[in-house]
Amino acid sequence: WVWVWVWVRVGSIGTKSLGFFHPIVCLFLHSALLNCYLGRGLCRHAGRMRFKARIHDVELFARIVGTVEKSSKNCIIQFSPDDVYFILLNDAPDGMQIWANAKAKAIFAEEGYIVESLRDNQIAFDVHLENLKLALRSGLYAEEVALRLSKKNNYPVLNFNIKTHQNNMEVNIVHDVPIQMKSHGSMAEVVEPDLPSPKVYVALPPLKNVK
Repeated sequence: WVWVWVWVRVGSIGTKSLGFFHPIVCLFLHSALLNCYLGRGLCRHAGRMRFKARIHDVELFARIVGTVEKSSKNCIIQFSPDDVYFILLNDAPDGMQIWANAKAKAIFAEEGYIVESLRDNQIAFDVHLENLKLALRSGLYAEEVALRLSKKNNYPVLNFNIKTHQNNMEVNIVHDVPIQMKSHGSMAEVVEPDLPSPKVYVALPPLKNVK
């Protein structure tokens, strides 16, 4: 049965040219062709996730990261076409959670801001905040800070390309911050808690003392 299935698949390339091959050779060729096809498919699939931006307010980005870091060493960051989310989860019933977001245009330059993925153009990952904070500090006084999603040694990273000047010379500083990508399934379970509307009370002194 295996031979018939393999023969049909390989034979679609050209029965006459492959008819004299031994079945094991045909099986090897079919496996190679299938891997090649799947490999191209995987490359196309991975290529659909793309993030690229220029940070125009490095200080704001660094302040947000520094604030969240006071509560946890890691957090989830999610990029979308309009917003940037900072999410800190805690499985404990009485644990603290952080849900913060900023408009993308408040941190990144609108021109050249690209977020593309198969998950409604949402890209989420877990990152060690200390590493991210160090990279941002390097760009506090830089002329340009470019950020993109990349790979290093086949592992995902946030690549910082920082352009600055030192001693009248242009210097390029590169940081690769390791990240762990969050799948669509794992992010589907991340739901912002439903909080009641805040209530504000103002305590005033006795009216006779109010002028």
